[in-house]
Amino acid sequence: MLGLWTPTKERIQTTLMYEFTNIVNKKHSDVKNVYDWSINEPNQFWSLLWDYLKIKGTKGERIYVPHKNGQYLPQAQFFVDSQLNISKIFSN
Repeated sequence: MLGLWTPTKERIQTTLMYEFTNIVNKKHSDVKNVYDWSINEPNQFWSLLWDYLKIKGTKGERIYVPHKNGQYLPQAQFFVDSQLNISKIFSN
């Protein structure tokens, strides 16, 4: 059953998610499903997302740190060594 609204193919192709998915597929040609890849390779996924979003700062060494009980979310930590320059972020 279709939902109340379904975007056109043209509209889908103008989204940032579509653009990011294409970048993932170009850099990692073996990725069949971006969602599965983000779960299976969280360091690569989050690092690429940081780059794609052009975050002004330093990622640091540890991109993804799983919770001590092994849970992915919400207890995991991301970019724990990162440093952001708030003045540069807000000045643009």
